[in-house]
Amino acid sequence: MRSSFLCGVVLPVDQLPGYFQAASKVLPLTYAVGALRDMMLHGQAFSEVLGDVGILAAFAVVFLVLAAVTVRRT
Repeated sequence: MRSSFLCGVVLPVDQLPGYFQAASKVLPLTYAVGALRDMMLHGQAFSEVLGDVGILAAFAVVFLVLAAVTVRRT
């Protein structure tokens, strides 16, 4: 819930204080909101937001690897 305030849904990230802007850069939801905003409001094609999609894919891979490493094996 709190990450929705930092990701740019409520306020644009560039209007947040500097320390919140830094924190928002490590939240995957920031990149998802940015890509969706660019596609819906600015009319960009999917190929134009591949940078944000790539960052989201990298987050997914990192979290999947961390989850696999932390699962206990019996």
